Amino acid sequence: MLRLTQWHDLEVVGVDPEPITGIIRVVDAAGTTELAELARVTGSSIGWGVGVYELPADVLGQSVRFEFELVSDAAAVTDFAGWYLQRVEVEVLPTAP
Repeated sequence: MLRLTQWHDLEVVGVDPEPITGIIRVVDAAGTTELAELARVTGSSIGWGVGVYELPADVLGQSVRFEFELVSDAAAVTDFAGWYLQRVEVEVLPTAP
């Protein structure tokens, strides 16, 4: 499980055909292959909030990296405050015997 605290002020989907979006991905340990997309973040949060994202079963047991990408276009760079992350944690839950 990936848990993080985030605050964001991004475009809302539907307002712009290509809104500013935060994307959370799981990639292989080399960072070359995307294994899963965990979330897309848009719009504005009301203060800091906790995001909890379950990892797909097929990535469990693998060495992986997490990729956080903010996708934007030049027209919106100054209109929105961005996407801020803190307290990023990975929790490994025990499996049943």
